[in-house]
Amino acid sequence: MLRALVGGGYDLGGAPALAWTETCDPETVNSNKVAALHGGRGYMIYMPSDAANDAEDRRIFEGIRQSFRFTS
Repeated sequence: MLRALVGGGYDLGGAPALAWTETCDPETVNSNKVAALHGGRGYMIYMPSDAANDAEDRRIFEGIRQSFRFTS
């Protein structure tokens, strides 16, 4: 099951991005992902998450996404 992260207008390092959570098994594993295009290349950040810690892991993932910067 896929679900968009709460909110909208995502970006990754200033580039428009798509962020979502994928539920692999509701009892064990989820994954948070964000994808963006920058300089003609595609980038994705993937963070697996233990379902029991999903809310905390999503906060960590959002911190990573919000602080990410492209260097070129």
